[in-house]
Amino acid sequence: MDDNNLKPIFSSRSYLESLFGFCDLCLNLIDCENELFFECETCNNVIVCLGCVKHRTKRLNSHSPDHHFRPGKPQSNTHWMQRNLSIVCNSCREKNFFGKHYQCRQCLNYDICSKCLSKVEHNQHHTFKYISNPIKIHNNRCLLADRALQILKFRNGKPTDRDEITGWSYLEAEIIYLDEMNNYYTAWKEASKILEDDDIDFIPSIIEHEKIALPLILI
Repeated sequence: MDDNNLKPIFSSRSYLESLFGFCDLCLNLIDCENELFFECETCNNVIVCLGCVKHRTKRLNSHSPDHHFRPGKPQSNTHWMQRNLSIVCNSCREKNFFGKHYQCRQCLNYDICSKCLSKVEHNQHHTFKYISNPIKIHNNRCLLADRALQILKFRNGKPTDRDEITGWSYLEAEIIYLDEMNNYYTAWKEASKILEDDDIDFIPSIIEHEKIALPLILI
């Protein structure tokens, strides 16, 4: 199934470049790298969108009137997901660099990090394209599938019903969720070997069923 031919979400900048989350109360998608979201100070792995906090919706009050929310931010154990594993910048020679990854459209395997993009000495007639981080894509697809499962289950509709954002049915979302969980875990194992000498927390939140920073959500 070619997602890019189905729904705009799969060609959106947030899907291709950022880490997704979704509100535990209204299930709205959150671009956790560029949008403000909140986390419960009392509960683990509960995040909500700005709309639910701003308007003090009934859903927020139903969570627990005594709980308070603070602005959220990606946890330290998501830093490895910002790495471009086994990629070397052809300009500064940094390996496994953080941030965005660009590649020359005309040259074979000519890779550049975001820090060098504006100053790299390269053929002035050549252009660069953004290369999505596959780890982020695994995370986002898993999260989109998790969200679709929750929405379709809540509706208790027909098997042919589909999630509006992804176009996936319940069965399709279930298969994609399991596949991307496996893909994510494989990527995590690879990263733990490649970055074993780095000071990075490699607790795989996905395994602990945490809702953020990984295939379920990000906080």
